[in-house]
Amino acid sequence: MIIAFDLDEVLNNFMESFLLFYEEKNGKKVELSDMKSYNFWENGLGNNRDEAIEMVKEFYNSEQYNKISTSFYAKEILDKLIKAEHKVFIITSRPENIGKSTKEFVRNNFSDEIEIIYSNDFFKGNRKSKAEIAKELKVNFMVEDNINYARECAEQGINVFLVNKPWNDGEINESIIRINNLNEILEHLQI
Repeated sequence: MIIAFDLDEVLNNFMESFLLFYEEKNGKKVELSDMKSYNFWENGLGNNRDEAIEMVKEFYNSEQYNKISTSFYAKEILDKLIKAEHKVFIITSRPENIGKSTKEFVRNNFSDEIEIIYSNDFFKGNRKSKAEIAKELKVNFMVEDNINYARECAEQGINVFLVNKPWNDGEINESIIRINNLNEILEHLQI
């Protein structure tokens, strides 16, 4: 099988570090449970998309960015999938200009064997969407936390594991399976 993973909030705890950065910068504490949309500006983190994007860019150069931790079971799941000879990709909305630190994070926490593909979606890049990339790679399963990306993948005929997060409530179709943690992937795939 070919399985693609989102990076932020699937394989790592991006939001936890970002919200600490936001609190340090603005003196305002925002709880993870308050994040009802992955579009930060819709949660009051920035007045509009451009302001939120600038804040995320600033975060990438902060001390908190270097403190992002991995998600529970992430390393174990990736190791098992690779050992079972499944092809694993990471498809991230991160911009490619932080590719060096992204590669270091993946290499230090997971494996050198995982190819990272940047869609740049969040930053209004001129790249392909995650769904287009996944379709080109002939991905069997995408693991995602953003319900909009999950729906787009499902529309392309790609099965999706949607990791439950406060920002992804909403209706899903039969191609999208909600999971509470990454370990459930192995149960569903019977690996």
